[in-house]
Amino acid sequence: DVYKRQGTVRIVNPEQTGQGCTVRLELGTTVSTVHALLVQIGEMIWALPGEVARSILLLANSDCFNHQGRPAFWYEEEPVALVHLADLLGLSEAQRGGAKATGTGTNGALGSGRADQHACLVIAVGDRQLGLWVDAVLAPEEVVLKPLSPLLAGAKAISGATILPSGNVCLLLNPGELLAQAKQQVGLGGPMAAPV
Repeated sequence: DVYKRQGTVRIVNPEQTGQGCTVRLELGTTVSTVHALLVQIGEMIWALPGEVARSILLLANSDCFNHQGRPAFWYEEEPVALVHLADLLGLSEAQRGGAKATGTGTNGALGSGRADQHACLVIAVGDRQLGLWVDAVLAPEEVVLKPLSPLLAGAKAISGATILPSGNVCLLLNPGELLAQAKQQVGLGGPMAAPV
């Protein structure tokens, strides 16, 4: 399987006996592993690099306020903008459908079936932070990441794809691009709607 992925296996013996050996496995850059945090919107599961996740919150409507024309909440004594991840991804109402997770389930999901509570993933890239409203935050996973086809090169918010243990394809999102899109959405589209 290593050779199918255009990789190599090298065994390096030290000059002295009894010192063991080194086995070097090299794979092409088309395959890498990523520690990802999975989130759910409707029936679809998306992944974000685990290193950008700062916190997972269950926010009540009363935790949110209007800051500079957009929903926000206090996090570490600073206002953080809230955005529907579905809005940033341009998902249709049909794609947003599906049952929301309730409470914390055995699969590690954090979500809310209550109309006054919403799962929020706080991400940070550099000194910029953003709260992403999602239906549920699932357990983190180590995933094998494949780059996107050149046909999808224009999808800046997506940096790769993986296959989950369930057999479903999951897209890895680009957090820097999500922050850029959120800034553009606020600047061009006015205030963002609160979750319903």
